[in-house]
Amino acid sequence: MLKKSAGSIVLFILSATSLFADEQLCIAGDAVRLRAEPSTDAPVLREYYYGHRIFKAEPVSAPLVIGGKEGRWMKIENKVCALNCIDESGFLFSGFLRPCSETEEDLRRRMLDTSIPLEKRLAFRRLSILLYDADNPAPSVSARLLPGGKSGRQGFDSMTCYIGCLPTTYNWQVKGGRLIVDVETTEMDYNPPVEGDATAQKSVRFRCEYKGIEYRDYGLRLVQARAHDPRCVAIVD
Repeated sequence: MLKKSAGSIVLFILSATSLFADEQLCIAGDAVRLRAEPSTDAPVLREYYYGHRIFKAEPVSAPLVIGGKEGRWMKIENKVCALNCIDESGFLFSGFLRPCSETEEDLRRRMLDTSIPLEKRLAFRRLSILLYDADNPAPSVSARLLPGGKSGRQGFDSMTCYIGCLPTTYNWQVKGGRLIVDVETTEMDYNPPVEGDATAQKSVRFRCEYKGIEYRDYGLRLVQARAHDPRCVAIVD
């Protein structure tokens, strides 16, 4: 019995070591906590969501079980850059880390599985609406779809700005099998009332409706339910 248990421990250590050797790692869970110390009692520094990339992770503990998952505490050093760079460092439990190739495939399979209710597939996912039309281009803005119909928009976990940051909120619901998103945002006003103010912004509200999700070369895209609206072109991840 002891020999069998020892063998299991050796196999686990080897598999954990190979997991962190050369593969790009991603978060395999939602609201996974980065902590200040390698302990479940340590302060929470931030939360990560499924598919978030981890660029440097080193084991700092022996194997253990937390929340029914086997793994080790990993020291994380992450730098996230958009307009500015945020240095993220702390400790994550490896039971919530997997190779990015696996998390990407799992997420794609789940998002396209129509046997799962649409609202469950979309909960905690990041929705990026391009907010663009030919007359008034604006940056893409992403916000995380939170259960209850709201969207998070603080920090890089919930909002990513590809060109510039615009205050944006999504109020969402699934009704009759369709995703309805009410967008509240701002866009650049290229004809501002104040002379010489070329960077003025104006408040914009509009509604987008989607009837499903499809996979394209560039990712998971929402299929619009009505006539095509350039402002409502959207992807989820």
